[in-house]
Amino acid sequence: MNCKEFRRILSDYLDGTLTEKIKKEADDHLKICRSCKALVEDVRLIQKYTTETEIPMPSPYIFQRIETRIAAEKRKRPYRLIYKLSLGATFIALIVSVLFFGIFRSERRYAENKQQIYIVQEESSGYEYPVYNTGGKYILTTYTTGSL
Repeated sequence: MNCKEFRRILSDYLDGTLTEKIKKEADDHLKICRSCKALVEDVRLIQKYTTETEIPMPSPYIFQRIETRIAAEKRKRPYRLIYKLSLGATFIALIVSVLFFGIFRSERRYAENKQQIYIVQEESSGYEYPVYNTGGKYILTTYTTGSL
């Protein structure tokens, strides 16, 4: 048996769950190998100290504090969810309203601009002005977008 094989079975060796044949091979290896023998001694020492060490009991109030924090977190979660849902709904409503009013506004603008448009050119400068005919009255405007 080599060191790699021994380290693979170390836990079973310490627990005493190996077969007689493998246990004898491991014991023979430990007689030869100082590093594996030192490893076994270190692990046994660690096991000894961990079994002898007394585990301190926490304060009885620690469990009450933990339960209080858990309850506080549970109370916060619905508000966070409601906040996120309301924020999302507001965002969607805003987008829908912008699209909705944008569509109707463009249609209304189209309906208002069903007037006759004339382009008048100034003789001296050559500048062109759009002129609208509304009910027989000509209105001069400097807007190039067509709105009055």
